[in-house]
Amino acid sequence: MSVIVENIFWILIVCGTLNLSTIIFLFAPAAAFRASFGETWPNSPGATIVARTAGAMIAVVGVLLILAAFEPQMRLWVLIFASVGKLVFAGSILGQAGRYRGTQAFSAAIVDLLMVALFMTYLVAR
Repeated sequence: MSVIVENIFWILIVCGTLNLSTIIFLFAPAAAFRASFGETWPNSPGATIVARTAGAMIAVVGVLLILAAFEPQMRLWVLIFASVGKLVFAGSILGQAGRYRGTQAFSAAIVDLLMVALFMTYLVAR
């Protein structure tokens, strides 16, 4: 556990940067959707709004994680907030594991669970 506490700065930088990658949903929702889920884009204005908003919000979590690397007083609430979102996403994807196995979304769900484990380990250890 001390390894995680000692390296939390870099853990938050890497995790935040990974979250920032979802900004692609803001600019190219159809391509990002196909790449992530391996499905045809549900071409509708509502789907576009949801994809762009979700991508932007996840990217904002990435910015918060990077800020928390530099501002330790922010870490508690940022890590809790990020963990809740990651658990909802991972649960949604893994709840349909057969459908999404082998996709980028499935890999992202596993990585998100690893991030939550790191975040919770850090919070317990500190």
